[in-house]
Amino acid sequence: MKSLMRRCAVGISAILAMFILGQGSALAADPPFIGVPAGYVYDPSLGNLHDYCSYSPDWYGSVDLRGPCAMHDMCYERKEDKQRCDQEFRLDIGMNCRYVYREPGIGLNGCYDAAEAYYQAVANLGRKTDRISA
Repeated sequence: MKSLMRRCAVGISAILAMFILGQGSALAADPPFIGVPAGYVYDPSLGNLHDYCSYSPDWYGSVDLRGPCAMHDMCYERKEDKQRCDQEFRLDIGMNCRYVYREPGIGLNGCYDAAEAYYQAVANLGRKTDRISA
């Protein structure tokens, strides 16, 4: 819950800064990057929870989605609340979108659209197809 609140606070802060400082200034202020966590084990032979983005690309253009996908895998593996895992996943992808596309425009908007598509996929299909090998 604390990580979701932290992510929401970062997002809200960025939006407020956008209005206070102007769009370009807010997005150019070193947004956070969500990388692959140190404890993540990448090994597709262990199942869908160990292969980054499973059936979807690990990259959107130059945006690295491996970190958000790994965090999402780990959240599922800990058997945390699915809806919270999925919402954090969408926020994490959005942060990596802002990290690469620091200015508003087609690139950032397209990346946000991709984040929404990834979110919809896991919200509607996630955990139903995930398998953890023993």
